Amino acid sequence: MKILRSRDDILEFAAAHARSQACATAIREGRATIGELWGGWSVDVLSKHGRRWELLILADEETRLYRVRSV
Repeated sequence: MKILRSRDDILEFAAAHARSQACATAIREGRATIGELWGGWSVDVLSKHGRRWELLILADEETRLYRVRSV
């Protein structure tokens, strides 16, 4: 699996693994912010209609395995 090194990599991964097409579209439109967590990232997404999603990307760098959790 590709290592997530940049903001664009993280957002691309989040959009590919979003729970809905609306969430993925909002990420691609630049309506997402990234925060760092111990062992991953938090991606907060807000649609133009006010819908909010929070995705957690959990990273295991040793095995290059990433998991996405919706909160």
